[in-house]
Amino acid sequence: MNDLVIMHNKQAVTTSLVLAETFGKEHKDVIRAIETKIRELKIEQSSKMFF
Repeated sequence: MNDLVIMHNKQAVTTSLVLAETFGKEHKDVIRAIETKIRELKIEQSSKMFF
């Protein structure tokens, strides 16, 4: 789990593939959870958190 988050341009980042692998989830389920979270957030918030 040491490689879950990396620093990129002074931002902590990860990928959906890394999350799925680290937590033993199906990638499609991680994507679905991310899409749900984006819909729940305001556009300004989600654009800062997900790209």
